[in-house]
Amino acid sequence: MWNDEAKLALSLGRDFIGLLRPLDYNQVAPILYLWMLKASTSMFGMHEWALRLPSLIPGVLMLWVVWLLGRRVLSDVGALVVVAFAATSPLLIVYAAEVKPYELDACVSAILLLLAVRLHEHEDSRRRTVLGLAGVAGILCSIPAVLVLGAIGGAFLFSAWRRRSWHAATTTAVWGIIWLGAFFLQRRLIYSGAGTDAVMKGFWDGVMIRIGDHGWMSRLLTSVRSGVLVAMDPGYRFLSFLAPIIAAIGTLVIWKRKNGIVALMLALCLGLALFASAVALWPIDGRLALFLTPIGFLWFGAGADLLWPESPNHTPIKVALAGLFVLPVVHNLTHPAPFPPLERSRELISSLLPRRANDPVYVIPSGVPTWAFYTTDWRHPDLARLAWYARIEPQRNAPSRGHAVMENEPTLEWRGPNGTEMVGRFTGMRFIMGRGWLTYTPDPNWGNVEAKRLAATGSPVVWVYGSHLPQTLVDRFREGLASNGAEIATEEAKASGVVWQVRFGSNRQELQTAR
Repeated sequence: MWNDEAKLALSLGRDFIGLLRPLDYNQVAPILYLWMLKASTSMFGMHEWALRLPSLIPGVLMLWVVWLLGRRVLSDVGALVVVAFAATSPLLIVYAAEVKPYELDACVSAILLLLAVRLHEHEDSRRRTVLGLAGVAGILCSIPAVLVLGAIGGAFLFSAWRRRSWHAATTTAVWGIIWLGAFFLQRRLIYSGAGTDAVMKGFWDGVMIRIGDHGWMSRLLTSVRSGVLVAMDPGYRFLSFLAPIIAAIGTLVIWKRKNGIVALMLALCLGLALFASAVALWPIDGRLALFLTPIGFLWFGAGADLLWPESPNHTPIKVALAGLFVLPVVHNLTHPAPFPPLERSRELISSLLPRRANDPVYVIPSGVPTWAFYTTDWRHPDLARLAWYARIEPQRNAPSRGHAVMENEPTLEWRGPNGTEMVGRFTGMRFIMGRGWLTYTPDPNWGNVEAKRLAATGSPVVWVYGSHLPQTLVDRFREGLASNGAEIATEEAKASGVVWQVRFGSNRQELQTAR
């Protein structure tokens, strides 16, 4: 697992009721997804496979659901395009093997749309109740499901108004109130208030549309492209300028061939998502836009329906069109998503622990979640240690610090039976979406201050573990160690992580011989 997955997994030491409280490390996840994780790890143990099972199952299930959805909205040709894109989407493949709920977001959207189309085809109380209950369950499985349900409800209200069916309008409105109630109840439970809101909004601020702010039009166009083509990432770039055209043509084709209400439903999904981003509530970017993938797939499938000739005498045209739609599928298969980043923390930590011999370990800030996860015996977890790691998170987190590291700050150390664990403090570096690591509070003294902590232990050997290290941070740490009479004796690097053996003092040769 990598950093983000470990942050979420660290809260699973709680019981099912405990997962109704805000999670540690400013993580946010829907309640039923958390319960799926808890159930999976209770049955199979705290293992990467068990943690990723609640994402893998929706990833496989979604293929069947989008096939059924495509068959109801499009021809067999269009439905085939929908499934081909869903089966080869780089981001969907990646998040089907991630301890994150984004794959479930996409699957829930597809299920809700399928149930809505079935209800529109034949209205009866049973199908309406099924959709209503599925909507409640969907919200508890997927936070952005409320946007999909808003689109479904808006389309059904328009249909009821056009038909002057006040009973249908009233029933839709009642279910809409129930859905909103479920959404706000879950939000109250899983958000820790201003703290989590500020961290999440700060992290995603660079891609929120925020109408009226500088550059909002450019962010709007980027959000439209992401909403339509996110499933094609990273292969979407050669189609990015076509995103609005694909959405418009797909909507018109479905309007003409199927029904205006279904076309309106799909268009409203994107429209409500863009509105949420415009008021800085939900960004339409990358993994947070994956819930829109079923809509994008349907629009691509509608494009195939428009271009595919009905007459069997158009064989050369059909061959050319088949090649046109195979091209992005081949591109997807040959260009896997570069995100999330590969991390081999478990291997590095497993290599470090037998050699540690109760020496102090310094954990560079971004490596703290994986260190805490992989050094915990989950059969008998030290809950006090896990609680301590979660409690100190706000003290060391860059956005909440707002200043450089100072020598008189708390040292943040856990003293356990295996020795001292020294938790690194952030330098003031912050990750800006789309721009990478930036230093927004100059902190040239960070490496020196943190190296002094290592020297102050009095131990001739201190181990250092970290992951996802900006080069500027590594350089400063090396400089700080050198200025405090230390050297990096051994260095092991795997993927985005490192383990250093740092030695102090004049007895390095004797220590090497003894070891």
